[in-house]
Amino acid sequence: NEAEHGYVLVSMWAGGSVTVVWNGKDHIDINIFIYKRDKALDALEAFDKNLKRSLSSMTTILRDEQPRGVGRVVSYWDDIEEDVEPHWA
Repeated sequence: NEAEHGYVLVSMWAGGSVTVVWNGKDHIDINIFIYKRDKALDALEAFDKNLKRSLSSMTTILRDEQPRGVGRVVSYWDDIEEDVEPHWA
């Protein structure tokens, strides 16, 4: 049997969520979602630093920033104003 035993870990908190998928061998996918921009960059850098310190054999191969949006609307961090009440509210 060539199937490996891996893990899926999910953690959610008021400021966002993280999902970690490990294939049981040598590959980890991590998805981090953070609500507030001012906290996102520091949190991502700290997470990356701690992961590399804990798993020194791992390297970051790809890091993508996923824009927010609904439907056909795509919103990047620079397009979003913090603490603004939507016009429909």
